[in-house]
Amino acid sequence: MDALALGPEWTIPQAAELHQTLLALLEAEFGPLAFDLSGVESIDSSGVQLLVALRASCQARGQELSLQQPSSAVRAAFAVYGLQV
Repeated sequence: MDALALGPEWTIPQAAELHQTLLALLEAEFGPLAFDLSGVESIDSSGVQLLVALRASCQARGQELSLQQPSSAVRAAFAVYGLQV
């Protein structure tokens, strides 16, 4: 499974577009999903919320989600909320 590169901005100005992109991917893919987070330079609570919601949607569908190579920005944002990438 090749990881789809995500980035660089996962902040509120991009939230609506990112949400639509993730929904389209979720609807199109029935197998495992993998995202490369190494290129994410900026992420805020809206970006974290999108990834958490995507993870929950995948789990509900019995679909595997892999978040690979989280950047320091992603790790720090998840840590603020007591989450692990």
